[in-house]
Amino acid sequence: MGNPNPVKFGRCLVELERIYGITNGGNRGNQYNKKEAHWNNSNLPTQKDLADQIGIDQSQLINYKKLTTLIPELQDLIETDQIKATAGYKIWAKMSTCITKWTVQYFTTKVLPKHTNVLV
Repeated sequence: MGNPNPVKFGRCLVELERIYGITNGGNRGNQYNKKEAHWNNSNLPTQKDLADQIGIDQSQLINYKKLTTLIPELQDLIETDQIKATAGYKIWAKMSTCITKWTVQYFTTKVLPKHTNVLV
């Protein structure tokens, strides 16, 4: 691994995915913009291909990318080695779960009761 800073490494991975067209499944075309016949979808690079080329697991690649979505204050703590990258991944997972739980709770207690007559 070239960069020992996990947040910066995550940013590099995001940029490599953009360059190779891996984001959102790669550049595979659509019904309006078909790729040429010789351009086989199975030959397009994947996250696994990128991870193998760099020498890490695909799950590690995904975890590094998660660090780039943390708030800047948490990224700074990881970059300055005040908290470890693994703690950052766990915070990301917890935040994801908490936000999901909060959203479900909010809609079931605040939004849906106001619209029950609409649903009936």
